[in-house]
Amino acid sequence: MNSLLDAIQSIEDSGDFDADAWQYLIDKGHVWKLQGYYGRMAIDLMKQGICMPAPERHTDYWGNLVPSRNDGYFDSTGTWVWTDNAVEFEEEE
Repeated sequence: MNSLLDAIQSIEDSGDFDADAWQYLIDKGHVWKLQGYYGRMAIDLMKQGICMPAPERHTDYWGNLVPSRNDGYFDSTGTWVWTDNAVEFEEEE
């Protein structure tokens, strides 16, 4: 994927099953700023192990922290598990 538009077009054309496009949106943080459907679908894909959390932290549309794959993972039940090496998030003032 080269752009946000390419990823969205690929997802729309494939009927949601383009895992590379979804991973691109997750990695770049775009998925958290789009319509709610995209964020919910991304969470479902990560819970199923199809996609991974992004390599770095992002914030959503409202400024909430979206943790990275270094912060934790989804276990087999779909529950987020924080890792011991997760660095505490400090809000900028």
